[in-house]
Amino acid sequence: MQREDIEFIKERFPSIPTARIRGLDQNVFNDLYDYAAGLENLEGMQRQLRAIGSKNNSRQQELLEEIETEKMEIAESFQNLKGYAQQGVKIF
Repeated sequence: MQREDIEFIKERFPSIPTARIRGLDQNVFNDLYDYAAGLENLEGMQRQLRAIGSKNNSRQQELLEEIETEKMEIAESFQNLKGYAQQGVKIF
């Protein structure tokens, strides 16, 4: 658990107290980090897609596929976080 990683999560989810982030189990922390990184990656890919516009080209198709993959990874991280919450781990 690096300081930069904690700050990254804090930037994405400012309502989570820093002490709580530091106190998370490593697996929970990793899933929270993956969730935050996935959301950031998805936003970046969506910006790229908008910049390409309506041109039907290979980069557009590649981005659409990457977006679908990222969505699945985000959903997996979210499900993991939901499972931890159901076990009583306070995250958000």
